[in-house]
Amino acid sequence: MYRENHRSSEHREQGTPAKNSSTSVVKLLFEGFGNSVELQARRWCSACQCNGHSRKCQFSKELYKISGDKSGGVCLACRDNTFGRHCNYCRVGFYRDKNRDITHRKACKACNCNSHARRCRFNGELYQLSGFRSGGVCLSCKHNTDGRHCHYCKVGFYRDPKRRMTDRRACKVVPRFKNKKEKKGEEEEKEEEENKKKENNIAATIAGCKQQQQKEEEQE
Repeated sequence: MYRENHRSSEHREQGTPAKNSSTSVVKLLFEGFGNSVELQARRWCSACQCNGHSRKCQFSKELYKISGDKSGGVCLACRDNTFGRHCNYCRVGFYRDKNRDITHRKACKACNCNSHARRCRFNGELYQLSGFRSGGVCLSCKHNTDGRHCHYCKVGFYRDPKRRMTDRRACKVVPRFKNKKEKKGEEEEKEEEENKKKENNIAATIAGCKQQQQKEEEQE
C-alpha cells in the first residue's frame, strides 16, 4: 500500500497522473500557464464545447484572457460540415438549416448551386413551400447564371443545349444582345469624343480671349 501511494505521489510531483487517479492533467491545454494552473487542472478539466461535431480541442491563452479567464477552448477537426471555435458555423458551400439545432449532425446542408456559387443562405418561406425539404438560396451566381440554384441563364444569355447546367460555359451571350451592347459602347465612345472636343474648343476660346485682352492692355 505504501509503495502504491509513494508511486502516485511521485507521479504527481512529476506532473503526470497516476494510473488509478480519478483526475488527469492535460498539459497541452494549459501549456504556457505555469505549474499553478497545472495543479488546478488536477481538480477540474473543462469539456470541449464543440456542439457534438468534434471530440478534440486545444487551449488558447489569448482567448482565455479575452474571455476574462472563463473559457479558452478551441475545437479541432470539426465534422458534419461545420467550422469555428465551437464548430458553430457552416463551412463554405453549406448553409444552416434553421429548423435544426446546431448540435444536429445534419444542421448544415450543401448548397445546390450547380457549381456556379459557393455561398447560399436559408429561406424559411421557401423551406415551407418545398414541403420542408430545401430552403437554400444561392448567392452571387457566376458564369452568367441566375436563380435560386443558379439554374438558368440571366438576361441577354441563352442555354447551350450541348452543355450541362453545371458547365461554366453553359450560358452563351445572345447575338442580338451582343450587337446592341457593342453599338451602345460605340455610341458612348462617340459621345465622350464629342464632349472632349467641345471642352477643348471652350478652353481654346477662353485662352484666345485672354491673349486679346493682354494685347489691348499693352496698347493702352
